[in-house]
Amino acid sequence: MDHDYFGSVDFMFFGGLLLLSSLIGIFSACQGKNEQTTENYYFGNRRMSPIPVGLSLGVSFISAVTVIGGPVESYLFGAVLSWMSVGFAIGLAFTSVYFVPLVYRLNISSIYEYLEMRFDRRVRVFCSSLTVLQMVFYMGVCIYVPALALSAVTPLEMKWTIILTSLVCTFYTSLGGFKAVVWTDSLQAAIMFIGSLALCIQGTILVGGSSKVWNAAIRGGRLNVFKVSFDPTVRISILHCIIGQSVMTMALTCSNQAMVQRIMSCRSQTIARRALFFCLVPVSVISTLAVGNGLVMYAYYENCDPLLSHIINKPDQMIPKMMTKAFFEVPGLAGIFVAAACSGTLSTVSSGINSLSVVIVEDFATLLKKSLSPKQKLWGGRLCGAFLGCLVTLIAFIAGSLGSTVIQIASSLIGGFGGPIFGIFVSGIFIPRTTAKGALVGLTVSTIMSLWVISGSAVYKGNPAKQNYLNRSISNCSIDVTLPPIDWNVTTLSPTFETTVNETIATHDERPLIADTLYSISYFYVCMFGAAVSIAVASFVSILSGPNNPKDIDPLLFVPLVDNKRLPAKIRKFFRFGVPEYEEYEHVAVKNDDLLLRTDVA
Repeated sequence: MDHDYFGSVDFMFFGGLLLLSSLIGIFSACQGKNEQTTENYYFGNRRMSPIPVGLSLGVSFISAVTVIGGPVESYLFGAVLSWMSVGFAIGLAFTSVYFVPLVYRLNISSIYEYLEMRFDRRVRVFCSSLTVLQMVFYMGVCIYVPALALSAVTPLEMKWTIILTSLVCTFYTSLGGFKAVVWTDSLQAAIMFIGSLALCIQGTILVGGSSKVWNAAIRGGRLNVFKVSFDPTVRISILHCIIGQSVMTMALTCSNQAMVQRIMSCRSQTIARRALFFCLVPVSVISTLAVGNGLVMYAYYENCDPLLSHIINKPDQMIPKMMTKAFFEVPGLAGIFVAAACSGTLSTVSSGINSLSVVIVEDFATLLKKSLSPKQKLWGGRLCGAFLGCLVTLIAFIAGSLGSTVIQIASSLIGGFGGPIFGIFVSGIFIPRTTAKGALVGLTVSTIMSLWVISGSAVYKGNPAKQNYLNRSISNCSIDVTLPPIDWNVTTLSPTFETTVNETIATHDERPLIADTLYSISYFYVCMFGAAVSIAVASFVSILSGPNNPKDIDPLLFVPLVDNKRLPAKIRKFFRFGVPEYEEYEHVAVKNDDLLLRTDVA
């Protein structure tokens, strides 16, 4: 296979990214050699500034899934995807108001410590286990995506691109710890922006200018930014992007160790809130560029859809295919874009490995040996990082055989595991009557139901009538002789995209009712579904088995929905749902201790 169009300049840009990331890891390790503590390795001594932390949060949200998968969603379903930025903003506002004060007053290392304080150890270990599963599979998908792009434009086979990406990421994360992760994230945020912008500009030039892109988008119905639907089985609409994405953002920032670890690395609540606000900048900019690249890609493929014409077999090969044409005569740009996709992966995987190391050491290793020294925890975290890097590499090889776009796969993973966990956090923080037994049953039932829905969706592919694929054409397909032939099957483990020229849609009689209802729920709502089931079942079981007395709940573990001191005392008391103020709780605790002491003396 001839890959001359990925030249020495492209390799220089791509190799430079990997080299710089590795050097940052080495520099962070050398700089912190006199501070070999778990606080420094996992939290940067909790003295990080808001801008690098905000950039790190942002690129962890984005990942290569957005850089390559986002344009595909926009190409297939239109610009309505741009409303996701509003969902991000709402979710981050929720986290800033309700969650940041909670984690700062508790000063914990693993966010799942809260669940043991509020419920019991069983709930903590269960949630930690689900998080490990969720993040390992999600990181595997993230590694697969840039490997797909890289193997399409370089002589490297996919297996070697996966191994190379995983190796570099695991190396600098395990060696440099949290500071290496945050500072490489800042570098990678800049590269992701430059790469996405380069594709947008060069792609626009390729199709003949911005007016050609705009007119093609109008003809193809891609400017559907005001598409509204209240039907949860419709794949995408404004409400899906705003409501569904806001809940996914809440779940990620409130109950995922990778995100919470960044929040807790700041000096104070104020700085953590600034970091969350700043996080919205890279998320919004790069997400908007992804939608724009989808419109550019439609203008390029308007009369010859590569999926319907069988030029490619997977929708996520569309960006690499267009990239080889757009950057053919501009040395270096292909390398920059591949580096951008790879940057998203390095960011997501490095933060995931670092945070899961905390979870494994704090939530599992301490169960086996309670008296672990700081040095043992530090080296245990590094060994966990190396092991997780190998495991994620294995998952990346499997990811190519999954039958959906990467955006759908990633969102389903977040929803299937993250939704139930988020529901338990909501129950613990806002609903004082929820018991440990209720939380455990709610978490179990909601996880089973969420995975059941995801599995059913994978089998039946959703309701064909409500997927709302926009019009595509093969009316002007011709063989492109300007480029060396590309064997796209090299990057494909199986032809999984279900839409072809002679698309066959199962009739209503051939599909069970549940396939067009519950199994067809939009991937935007999977997280909300899991959280809702978790909260409902936990509350119901708590009522049946005997709810908590709110007066016995530690106020430090509770967050009232409304707690503005300017409001009347009666309103504030109502929203505490019976949980006393901290001063009242301390007074009652002192009286009870005094009573127990006098009883013992008597």
